[in-house]
Amino acid sequence: MLDKIFVDKILEIIRSASEIFKGNGRANIEEKGEYDYVTDTDKSVQEYIKGHLASLAPDVGFMGEENGEGVFYADRDMWILDPVDGTTNLICDLKASAISLALSRKGTVTFGVIYNPYLDEMFYAVKGEGAYLNGKKISVSSKTSPKQCAIAIGTAPYTRALGDRTFNLARRIFDNCIDIRRFGAASLDLAYTACGRFGAFAELSLKPWDFAAGKLLIEEAGGVVTDISGNELSLYGGTSILAGAKSIHKELLILLSDI
Repeated sequence: MLDKIFVDKILEIIRSASEIFKGNGRANIEEKGEYDYVTDTDKSVQEYIKGHLASLAPDVGFMGEENGEGVFYADRDMWILDPVDGTTNLICDLKASAISLALSRKGTVTFGVIYNPYLDEMFYAVKGEGAYLNGKKISVSSKTSPKQCAIAIGTAPYTRALGDRTFNLARRIFDNCIDIRRFGAASLDLAYTACGRFGAFAELSLKPWDFAAGKLLIEEAGGVVTDISGNELSLYGGTSILAGAKSIHKELLILLSDI
């Protein structure tokens, strides 16, 4: 169990870091890889949060998306941060990006927060204590079938070799739900699934900083998170993901079994 004062301090750090978003997010855009970019905002948010977390909990290790800090150690406590999930959205001024932070204790995520600064929506969860949006408890969709819901998908844009499988997955889901949505920020897709806006979320390739906080949110909100084959997710590297309300997740596992 995490102390409420400790949790409140983390949330305060995240909220204050979001002020950096109000600067020029499109300044000094660098290409990290094919179709994968980083901006000054990504770097500045990561350094700001890392510094404040080090002051709050100096013995906790750090894993972040930027600056080559993407190594996870299961034998120690670790922060797992995506400073700007949805960098392409930030570059395009779409106002659909988020800060995603998780705390892993000896390999188990015990706290997660996803903050959308544009809507001032703070999603957070403490293991065993439920999931919340701006202090109010949330739960996954009460719908029982994908046919009753909008389903979010990701297109794994940094892994174009998965393109055929990705759009096969999208078509399979599209044919079996009300409609599909693609926000371009997996943390928001997961947060919106946790509060029932989406029935589920699926993508073929994500990194731990993309899903660590959102996974806990959905589980604490009563949902299920696995890869698309039904296996537990690993914090050591890339993975596919299928997350949602239990009955919807179960139906989608069958639907996507041969993707």
